[in-house]
Amino acid sequence: MPKVGEAEVRGVLKHFSDLPDPRSHVNRHHLLVDVIVISILAVIAGADCPVAIEQWAKMNRRWLRRHLKLPHGVPAHDTVGRVLEVLQPRAFQECFANWLKSLIADKDAESEPLHIAIDGKTLRRSHDKRRGFEGVACGERLGDPAWDYAGAVGDRREVERNHCNSR
Repeated sequence: MPKVGEAEVRGVLKHFSDLPDPRSHVNRHHLLVDVIVISILAVIAGADCPVAIEQWAKMNRRWLRRHLKLPHGVPAHDTVGRVLEVLQPRAFQECFANWLKSLIADKDAESEPLHIAIDGKTLRRSHDKRRGFEGVACGERLGDPAWDYAGAVGDRREVERNHCNSR
């Protein structure tokens, strides 16, 4: 299993560094990018809620401190939940898609093809019905060159609309 190291964390940091921080400046103790990196890595490891994200971060605290700033330590689950709740879904989606594109672009053409294991479903709790955001749909359609990794992660309606219009 490949190890996540400094270069991989720098890649996530780079692609999410321009993500707008919608939080108030009052009592902002944790860096947005630290919360995002922790959340992404924890979800990849199987966390499915802010409590699980906090538990994962506490178990990996020493490793996280080597790669992130964490000026006030590991964020609590309440903090993680509030941060994820106020993020602008489209801005996050764009950063995430660009990060995935960079993983593919960084892959050496001579080496084995890159496989990103995504099961083709809408991620749990990624929707916001009040704002009309149906959720983050992940997957790919095999044999269809119009359906690429950049389009495979995003708002399902947007992806389907772009996919249908690209024919």
